[in-house]
Amino acid sequence: MLIKPLIHYAFHFIVPLFIARVLFKDNWVKAYLLMLATMALTVRVQKETKRPILFPLVVVCLVGVLLIYGTLDMPNFGAFDSPAQLHLGSTYLSITYKDMGIPNVVTGILASYRGYDTLGETVVVLTAGLGVILLLSGLKGKKDKE
Repeated sequence: MLIKPLIHYAFHFIVPLFIARVLFKDNWVKAYLLMLATMALTVRVQKETKRPILFPLVVVCLVGVLLIYGTLDMPNFGAFDSPAQLHLGSTYLSITYKDMGIPNVVTGILASYRGYDTLGETVVVLTAGLGVILLLSGLKGKKDKE
């Protein structure tokens, strides 16, 4: 009979302690106290709201109707007579091989016509990867100094 409350409170106190010690090695006490405070301030039953829910419901329905109305004027998916297919698609297909000599049209468009855009996207991904590597190596270097 005593085992069930013991397991219950172990999950409340020992598991957050383990998480704080493993994940927050430098500031584990602050993290552990923050987890305990969060559990103490969280209630099990949601309080009854006194605000009416009619206004938010009307706003959500109105936005949904406006979004659906906005899609009614769009062409069907993959339609050949859509504006995106009428102008540039056929032009790119006819001049890509003549301009660059690359038989693959997608490679030609990405490498030449949209080269700066592709370069920008590559720089963003490279910067994000380097940022993650620097953050992780900085944490390891801080640990080694101590």
